[in-house]
Amino acid sequence: MATRAAARRKSANGETADAASSVRAHAGEIAEKTRSGRLEFLAQFPSLAAAEIRAAIPDPSAPSTFAQCRLDARDDIDNAYRALHVDLIRMRKSDPAFAAQRADCIEGAVIGPRAFALRFRVPHAPERLLVLNLGIDIACVDCASPLLAPPRDGRWVTLWSSESVRYGGNGLPRDTDVGLMIFPGRSAVVFGADDTGP
Repeated sequence: MATRAAARRKSANGETADAASSVRAHAGEIAEKTRSGRLEFLAQFPSLAAAEIRAAIPDPSAPSTFAQCRLDARDDIDNAYRALHVDLIRMRKSDPAFAAQRADCIEGAVIGPRAFALRFRVPHAPERLLVLNLGIDIACVDCASPLLAPPRDGRWVTLWSSESVRYGGNGLPRDTDVGLMIFPGRSAVVFGADDTGP
């Protein structure tokens, strides 16, 4: 009985060893196919199509590539990219207008060649205006778009901007007089209603 159990263990260990040996034997082949497949896929993007760019892409099977992707708590200190994402997630969860995720309460308009605005009018939540400007700075004086009109008996004030110095930007746009709105280039700005009067 003990001999049969020992024979089974030996057989199982032998099969395991054979499988591990087989994986090691094909590891280089699998790694090369993975790398070439990824490079072929990435070649469809114009910015990655050049051979010299593709040659600089790290090998996905290299231990050093894995090590570069590991998170390090020390990287969180003064990390502008992390701060931006943390603040966006916090705003998405805590602001009632954004947290509602109600498409029927969102209106949009194009306000420039490379800019658009989304107004969030969720019942029982403060109004929000999100302006995404992918072009140069825009200064709107008495903007013609009704979507940008200030809330009833109030005005828009800046609540958040991707241009905050916290994220490495040039600072928040200064709140200006009623009728003038400034949308910095290549940025997103969230406005909220200030109902304390003009």
